[in-house]
Amino acid sequence: MQTTIRVGLCVFLVLVSCKDFSTDHDSEISIHTNSTIYSTSEEIQINMTNNTQQLIYLKSCCSSPDVRIQKYGNAVWQVLESTCDELMCPSINIHVQVGQRLNWTFGIKDAGRYRLMVAYSKTSTVQFFSTAMSNEFCIR
Repeated sequence: MQTTIRVGLCVFLVLVSCKDFSTDHDSEISIHTNSTIYSTSEEIQINMTNNTQQLIYLKSCCSSPDVRIQKYGNAVWQVLESTCDELMCPSINIHVQVGQRLNWTFGIKDAGRYRLMVAYSKTSTVQFFSTAMSNEFCIR
């Protein structure tokens, strides 16, 4: 008599989704990376365009836009610590003309799923009530 024993194997797999996330989150300000998948050694190029019909003001760290990096984890987006040292580098308004495009680069050394956030205002009062979000991208 032959007995067959079947053993079931359950495998749980957690994946960081790295598909094409290129969608506009804010039609007034578009922020896009030049790719959606990067290695930890690659520089990430960011392109931001003012699509409004008026001058806007970006929150800044010295003369660069104050870009906040968000990482997806535990089913929520978490803002990572800012790279801006506000005591050493005072904030100024960065004026962005209608249709103007800004470009800059930076790197992220930890693998994961990310997006970027930039605060802006349509008035020069330095009260930043609006935020623009970039497309999502992955670091492998």
